[in-house]
Amino acid sequence: MDVKTAFVLLLSENILILLLLIFHRRSNTEPAVSFHLRSQAFTTLSMVFIILRLVSNLWIFPFLNSVFLLAGSYFEALALLSLADALDGRSRRLYGTLLGVSIFLFALSFILFPRPFVRVIVFAFCNTVILVHPAVKVLKAKDPSPLRLLLGALFILMMAGFVIRIIDAIRLGPALEPLGSSFGELAAVASLSAYAILGGVGIILLAKEKTDRQLLRMYKYDRHTKVLNRDGFIADLEERLEKANYHNFSFAVALCDIDKLDQINEARGHETGDAVILHAATRLDEAVEKGGFVGRMGGDDFMVYQAVENEASVRVFAKTLLEAVKSDRPEGVEYALNIGVVWFEYPAGRKLEFPQIYSYCASALGQARRRAQRDGVAGGMEIVAY
Repeated sequence: MDVKTAFVLLLSENILILLLLIFHRRSNTEPAVSFHLRSQAFTTLSMVFIILRLVSNLWIFPFLNSVFLLAGSYFEALALLSLADALDGRSRRLYGTLLGVSIFLFALSFILFPRPFVRVIVFAFCNTVILVHPAVKVLKAKDPSPLRLLLGALFILMMAGFVIRIIDAIRLGPALEPLGSSFGELAAVASLSAYAILGGVGIILLAKEKTDRQLLRMYKYDRHTKVLNRDGFIADLEERLEKANYHNFSFAVALCDIDKLDQINEARGHETGDAVILHAATRLDEAVEKGGFVGRMGGDDFMVYQAVENEASVRVFAKTLLEAVKSDRPEGVEYALNIGVVWFEYPAGRKLEFPQIYSYCASALGQARRRAQRDGVAGGMEIVAY
């Protein structure tokens, strides 16, 4: 297959993918898909100019081909940053500047150097600079999915093709024939082909994966405090109950509320009360050890799950929660927690369900409140073993 035929096929692939993206965009509001659509449009136009330069000697065709490919890389970089949750106004300005500088450098090389190998080096280098950081961002995302890793690796491979093209252009020098049959040119074509086929599909699937994660977060997490909501906590707790029943490891569940929150609301206003609730949720979430989790049951009620080893570790767990809210309080508000902790030492063979556990914790919390009132202190703690 000659180069002309390869690029005609590549143009056909890009047009098909562009049409699919246009139809898909109607039902998808994820910014990454919009950026990728623009990238695909610029890339498709660049393919048109590649074919035109193969059949004509006009200087404008290779120039426009490269400029449109650089613009496509710019929008692809924005798509990748959006998928990595790393796109903001500063990033857009930075990459807009990178695009402008890249076009300027390429235009300068086009004017100053009649031999094509210099502008091939400049173009491939600029493309790599634009895409390398977003690709790394996708790879380094927290808890990356296999799809995210595959897409990041695909972009790294595409840039490897550009690097090979740079090395080949340096090796051949003035003897380089752009879009010819040298190893570097073939590597660049292969990279663009792989990206045209797999990149678009990968970005759409990754955008859907991101949307699914957002929907799951909306379902499972409390919007104000960012900890699990009631349904999310119950779902995670039921999963832990099955494991505890099978493996017979002990655990503790604490029910907490903010002591005299009504008085804080009356004296300082509900905005301060909301700040106290957010502070308590944040501090409790930071206090749990690995494997533990916090859920907001509603209002100022929180539940905390933690695997424990023995009675001493249960007391450490309860005391840690009690002490957690005593630092970095919002607006200097002095407040404390009431905590009812229930310890299940031997859960195997026992049918434990959330309503039962919540009832035990609520009973322990009531005892903690009464003890605090009797002793005249802010906040109390009660530990019960079942």
